[in-house]
Amino acid sequence: MSKYKLVAAIVASVSVGFAAGYLVNEHAGTMDVSDVSSQFESIVLDSERLPISGSPIRGGLHPDVVIVAFVDFSTPNFEAFHKDLSNRLFKQFGDRIAIVYKNYPLVENSGSMLRTQAAMAAHLQHKFWPMADELILSGNGSFDRNQALELARFLGLDIKQFSDDLDSPKVRALIQEDLRLAELNEVHETPTIFVNGIRVGFYTSNVNEKELASVIKLELNRVEKLRSEPGFYYFAATQTVEIRPATEYDVPSQNPDDEKKPELRTFVDISGTPSLGNPDAPVVIVEFADFECPVSAANTKVLRDLMNRYPDKLRIVFKHRPMSIHPHAQAAHQAAEAASLMGNFWGMHDFLFEHQKAQELVDLKRYATELGFDATRFEALMNSDNVNNRIQADLRQGTSVKVSGAPGYFINGRYISGAISAQSFERVINEELVLAEDYLKNGTNRGSLYQDLIVAENAKLQPKPAKQEQTVKIELSQGNSIARGPENAPVVIYQFSDLQCPFSARVEPVISEIEKIYGDKIRIVYKNYPLQFHKDAGLAAEALLAAAEQGKFVEMRQSMFKFQTNLSRPALEEFAKWAGLDLDRFRNALDSHQFAAQVAQELDEGKRAGISGTPSFVINGRLLVGAKSVEEFKAVIDEAMKDL
Repeated sequence: MSKYKLVAAIVASVSVGFAAGYLVNEHAGTMDVSDVSSQFESIVLDSERLPISGSPIRGGLHPDVVIVAFVDFSTPNFEAFHKDLSNRLFKQFGDRIAIVYKNYPLVENSGSMLRTQAAMAAHLQHKFWPMADELILSGNGSFDRNQALELARFLGLDIKQFSDDLDSPKVRALIQEDLRLAELNEVHETPTIFVNGIRVGFYTSNVNEKELASVIKLELNRVEKLRSEPGFYYFAATQTVEIRPATEYDVPSQNPDDEKKPELRTFVDISGTPSLGNPDAPVVIVEFADFECPVSAANTKVLRDLMNRYPDKLRIVFKHRPMSIHPHAQAAHQAAEAASLMGNFWGMHDFLFEHQKAQELVDLKRYATELGFDATRFEALMNSDNVNNRIQADLRQGTSVKVSGAPGYFINGRYISGAISAQSFERVINEELVLAEDYLKNGTNRGSLYQDLIVAENAKLQPKPAKQEQTVKIELSQGNSIARGPENAPVVIYQFSDLQCPFSARVEPVISEIEKIYGDKIRIVYKNYPLQFHKDAGLAAEALLAAAEQGKFVEMRQSMFKFQTNLSRPALEEFAKWAGLDLDRFRNALDSHQFAAQVAQELDEGKRAGISGTPSFVINGRLLVGAKSVEEFKAVIDEAMKDL
């Protein structure tokens, strides 16, 4: 008898007496597939790398495909996987599949660990899946013991047993074993999915559903060739494929419309964050990492090598992401942040990654001493609210930009995560260098390239509205806004600009050319429209109006557009000197925010007119958006003059 026939026969004999198939209940419009965990407790033939005995299982009693998902009950992605995708898979594949949950509670999710303990305590009373459903309904905010007990009562559990199990060594041991398996299989995000041991990847909404279904179909076909009689084939299947990425399968491609489309980039605020490399580098890599995570350490070595290969081209920005599965991570990150406040973040950063097995407090103090820090001050800073608040701010920021594990990287806003090869980093970096060079050639300032590139690239992906004739003219008034040209000019151009926007600066030569062409036939009214993500644009707009009050609007605006990367208060005062302003009067205007109300009024006027970006122009009621060419301006102006 062959190895796989023997496996099947033994498992089949173990399974004798179990009813085949899966049970379905229609409840509230969802599919509730039966929990068959207890049926598999006696299975001895299991995958060594991804064992499933003792874990929550639902689905067919004799499945050909086992889907193992590492989950965190507190994340929105878990709800999408648990309620939506799982049910669709069961409807499609029926009792030929089973789904197994492994726990991977993330430290940044409030109540994550307690939710996991509640689920596993319910699992000991064979009520894991109902508890999972209720945990979703409880939301992903804070979660306390009283809430856990309330859910247990609602589900009819033995409350005393549940309460005892909630904090018991048995439940904690089950969770820690899942965390060990997560580390072994390089799981860093949730839900991470394996199909018969094949890593399909990190599930977000419907991103991976077609790939997942394709791998399941291929596995079903492959297991058919292994089987000689009915049985449970997870052991045989995983022994033949081991653990490997789904990309090793030749997954059939879908129709062209199903191909992966470019994704929106994510802007991560990097102000006040430790960084390494050229501050004006064309490629910014924002790294969310854990000092006790071996994958974070391995990737760090790759990034350092890449910085040597791309001198002055890369800037690495570090964000704290200590994970609950690493017992020393929090203290290590406190040490790094304390070192940052003492002036040597990267020195401590290197010590921590080089000595991941030595991160006890005594080790951290030794590293501080070797870096020349005062030991007393270092320890005080480590335990200070300031340090803890900085780490918590990074954790919140990571969650807000949908980093669900560590490590995760944003390369000019493009997200990648997990163990990443030098070749994979290089591919993205090279693509971004070409793109950044194009923006720089077209006038984008180096100092604002990071955020302006992300905004501009995302704008390209926004759906374009169907072209239609503008039937309603936009009504605006000059008010107190700055204007030039005859008051009775037949064409009035309202110009909405942001002083930090490179495209607002880029269009200025075009406007000058239009003024030469049309002369007294046009009047230009300037409106301030400071964009929220340009942090200095609001005060700069006030400064421009303060200069205009002294008759120096043109001179001040020229300086601002020329030096857009630095519109700080000291820079604005320097520009005021160049323009010959009365500095005391200028400073008083900024200190009192004399023109803040006018800036707010112009911004509100633009929003009510439907303007959302800069530069934007309203020409006799007609909207023109972007840094357009002379010909495009002429077309709109000439059309407006025909209506006179």
